[in-house]
Amino acid sequence: MSSIGKIFIVVNLALAALALGWATNHLETANNYKQEKADLQSEMNAAIEAKDGEIEDLRNNYTTEKTARSSAKAELAGANADRDRLQAELTREQDRGNQMNTELATMTASLQSYAESNDNLQGRWEQSESNLRNEMSSRRDAEQAQGAAEQAQRDAESSLSSAQDAIAGLERKTTSLTKTNSQLDVDLQALIEHTGVSVAEIANMPLIDGAVLGVNNGVAPGLVSINKGTADGVKRGFTFEVYAGAEYKGRVRVVEVQGAMCVAEIVKTVGGRTISQGDAASTRI
Repeated sequence: MSSIGKIFIVVNLALAALALGWATNHLETANNYKQEKADLQSEMNAAIEAKDGEIEDLRNNYTTEKTARSSAKAELAGANADRDRLQAELTREQDRGNQMNTELATMTASLQSYAESNDNLQGRWEQSESNLRNEMSSRRDAEQAQGAAEQAQRDAESSLSSAQDAIAGLERKTTSLTKTNSQLDVDLQALIEHTGVSVAEIANMPLIDGAVLGVNNGVAPGLVSINKGTADGVKRGFTFEVYAGAEYKGRVRVVEVQGAMCVAEIVKTVGGRTISQGDAASTRI
């Protein structure tokens, strides 16, 4: 093979290599372009979807705003109607107010006339009330005077009745005391005759304290013995009061006296109490 042929072959191989490189590069570029186109298409699709969403939102907002505007127009129309109605009512109320002012002026004049009449009536009423109070005061004074007189009469009648009762009671007491005194005189005389002791001796009994030695209820009205006798100044007719502690039991009268003891009869007992051995006995309490 000649050199020209070899050169031609080399040149063809070089051209084929260049063509292969260009084709490979072109293919890679084409693939990159396709990928970029796909990416751009995806971004465009996403942007279109986003815009579609925004357009839909705008449409919805437009619809809402349109509805709100319609509602606002309706409310405005209602408000205008209410305004017209209120204006008409205000006009009517103003007319009524003017009418009421006229009526009020008439009533004020009537009230003024009534007040003048009331002042006159008030003066007459106060005068009548003053006269009535004076009459009532006079009547109360008369009633009080009458009541005082009636009370004084009742008090006098009550005092008279009390005095009469007191007099009757004193008369009954005097009669009773007279009977008692007569009986005491009889008893005293009998005691003097029985014991031989004088009235002065009985009235001036000395203080003698003793004790009950024994009791004999077999002899009426009952006998007791006391540990005091002539040596202690005891005489027939003396009386001893008998008691136990703070309990008073009764009284006994001496009927027989010995040197160191005496015998006495029971004169009285109190509250059903019984004189017993060991009780205290004294001529005075």
